[in-house]
Amino acid sequence: MAKKVSFSIKPYVVKKLITCYKDQSINDACSLMAKNDIGTIIIIERKNKKKCLGIFTESDLVKKVISKKISLDEILEKVMSKKIVTANMDSSDAFVSYLMTKNKVKKLIILKDSKLCGIITQSDMMKLLSQEWLK
Repeated sequence: MAKKVSFSIKPYVVKKLITCYKDQSINDACSLMAKNDIGTIIIIERKNKKKCLGIFTESDLVKKVISKKISLDEILEKVMSKKIVTANMDSSDAFVSYLMTKNKVKKLIILKDSKLCGIITQSDMMKLLSQEWLK
Protein backbone atom coordinates (compact mmCIF):
# COMPACT_ATOMS: atom_id res chain seq x y z
CA MET A 1 0.00 0.00 0.00
CA ALA A 2 1.31 3.46 -0.91
CA LYS A 3 2.23 5.85 1.87
CA LYS A 4 0.04 8.95 2.10
CA VAL A 5 2.02 12.15 1.72
CA SER A 6 0.64 15.63 2.20
CA PHE A 7 2.19 18.98 1.32
CA SER A 8 1.55 22.51 2.56
CA ILE A 9 -0.02 24.90 0.08
CA LYS A 10 1.53 27.97 1.79
CA PRO A 11 4.51 28.43 -0.56
CA TYR A 12 2.23 28.21 -3.61
CA VAL A 13 -0.53 30.59 -2.54
CA VAL A 14 -0.51 33.86 -4.49
CA LYS A 15 -0.60 36.60 -1.88
CA LYS A 16 -0.29 39.64 -4.16
CA LEU A 17 -3.94 39.98 -5.00
CA ILE A 18 -5.36 42.13 -7.77
CA THR A 19 -8.81 43.31 -6.73
CA CYS A 20 -11.80 45.38 -7.82
CA TYR A 21 -14.98 46.55 -6.17
CA LYS A 22 -18.37 45.18 -7.25
CA ASP A 23 -19.43 48.58 -8.61
CA GLN A 24 -16.42 48.90 -10.93
CA SER A 25 -16.87 48.19 -14.63
CA ILE A 26 -16.06 44.99 -16.46
CA ASN A 27 -13.67 47.10 -18.52
CA ASP A 28 -11.79 48.13 -15.33
CA ALA A 29 -11.36 44.47 -14.40
CA CYS A 30 -10.26 43.46 -17.90
CA SER A 31 -7.69 46.27 -17.98
CA LEU A 32 -6.23 45.10 -14.67
CA MET A 33 -6.16 41.50 -15.87
CA ALA A 34 -4.27 42.50 -19.02
CA LYS A 35 -1.88 44.83 -17.19
CA ASN A 36 -1.02 42.18 -14.58
CA ASP A 37 -1.12 39.16 -16.95
CA ILE A 38 -3.67 37.33 -14.79
CA GLY A 39 -6.92 35.51 -15.44
CA THR A 40 -8.81 36.34 -12.24
CA ILE A 41 -9.81 39.46 -10.35
CA ILE A 42 -10.99 39.14 -6.76
CA ILE A 43 -14.01 41.29 -5.96
CA ILE A 44 -13.79 42.82 -2.49
CA GLU A 45 -15.97 44.94 -0.23
CA ARG A 46 -15.11 48.65 -0.05
CA LYS A 47 -15.51 48.86 3.73
CA ASN A 48 -13.69 45.61 4.45
CA LYS A 49 -10.93 44.93 1.92
CA LYS A 50 -10.31 41.51 3.47
CA LYS A 51 -13.82 40.30 2.57
CA CYS A 52 -14.19 38.55 -0.78
CA LEU A 53 -17.57 39.02 -2.46
CA GLY A 54 -16.78 37.06 -5.61
CA ILE A 55 -14.35 36.60 -8.47
CA PHE A 56 -14.29 37.61 -12.12
CA THR A 57 -12.43 35.29 -14.46
CA GLU A 58 -11.59 35.00 -18.13
CA SER A 59 -14.28 32.33 -18.26
CA ASP A 60 -16.84 34.78 -16.86
CA LEU A 61 -15.78 37.27 -19.53
CA VAL A 62 -16.43 34.78 -22.31
CA LYS A 63 -19.56 33.07 -20.94
CA LYS A 64 -21.33 35.96 -19.21
CA VAL A 65 -20.19 39.05 -21.12
CA ILE A 66 -19.03 38.42 -24.69
CA SER A 67 -21.45 35.59 -25.52
CA LYS A 68 -24.38 37.63 -24.16
CA LYS A 69 -23.20 40.90 -25.72
CA ILE A 70 -23.11 42.70 -22.37
CA SER A 71 -21.42 46.10 -22.38
CA LEU A 72 -17.95 46.37 -20.86
CA ASP A 73 -19.30 49.42 -19.03
CA GLU A 74 -21.62 47.17 -16.97
CA ILE A 75 -20.68 46.70 -13.31
CA LEU A 76 -18.87 43.59 -12.13
CA GLU A 77 -21.57 42.67 -9.63
CA LYS A 78 -23.83 41.64 -12.52
CA VAL A 79 -21.35 39.15 -14.01
CA MET A 80 -18.97 38.10 -11.23
CA SER A 81 -19.02 34.56 -9.89
CA LYS A 82 -20.57 34.76 -6.45
CA LYS A 83 -19.97 31.12 -5.59
CA ILE A 84 -16.76 31.37 -3.60
CA VAL A 85 -15.00 28.23 -2.46
CA THR A 86 -12.46 28.83 0.27
CA ALA A 87 -9.72 26.99 2.12
CA ASN A 88 -7.50 27.99 5.02
CA MET A 89 -3.83 28.83 4.60
CA ASP A 90 -3.03 25.71 6.65
CA SER A 91 -4.91 23.39 4.29
CA SER A 92 -3.11 20.46 2.71
CA ASP A 93 -2.71 19.90 -1.01
CA ALA A 94 -5.02 16.90 -0.78
CA PHE A 95 -7.81 18.95 0.82
CA VAL A 96 -7.45 21.79 -1.69
CA SER A 97 -7.52 19.29 -4.59
CA TYR A 98 -10.60 17.68 -3.07
CA LEU A 99 -12.38 21.06 -2.76
CA MET A 100 -11.55 22.01 -6.35
CA THR A 101 -12.80 18.67 -7.66
CA LYS A 102 -15.93 18.51 -5.50
CA ASN A 103 -16.98 22.07 -6.33
CA LYS A 104 -15.80 22.00 -9.98
CA VAL A 105 -13.71 25.16 -9.58
CA LYS A 106 -10.22 26.04 -10.79
CA LYS A 107 -9.49 28.67 -8.15
CA LEU A 108 -9.82 28.74 -4.38
CA ILE A 109 -9.83 31.81 -2.19
CA ILE A 110 -7.44 31.35 0.72
CA LEU A 111 -8.36 32.70 4.13
CA LYS A 112 -6.38 33.27 7.30
CA ASP A 113 -8.41 33.96 10.43
CA SER A 114 -11.49 34.24 8.18
CA LYS A 115 -9.89 37.08 6.18
CA LEU A 116 -8.87 37.12 2.52
CA CYS A 117 -5.15 36.51 2.19
CA GLY A 118 -4.57 34.74 -1.12
CA ILE A 119 -5.68 32.60 -4.02
CA ILE A 120 -4.52 29.23 -5.31
CA THR A 121 -5.28 27.90 -8.78
CA GLN A 122 -5.13 24.53 -10.49
CA SER A 123 -1.87 25.67 -12.11
CA ASP A 124 -0.41 26.47 -8.68
CA MET A 125 -1.46 23.01 -7.50
CA MET A 126 0.28 21.39 -10.46
CA LYS A 127 3.48 23.30 -9.59
CA LEU A 128 3.16 22.20 -5.97
CA LEU A 129 2.70 18.55 -6.83
CA SER A 130 5.39 18.40 -9.50
CA GLN A 131 7.99 20.23 -7.38
CA GLU A 132 7.20 18.36 -4.16
CA TRP A 133 7.22 14.94 -5.81
CA LEU A 134 10.54 15.65 -7.53
CA LYS A 135 12.29 16.41 -4.23
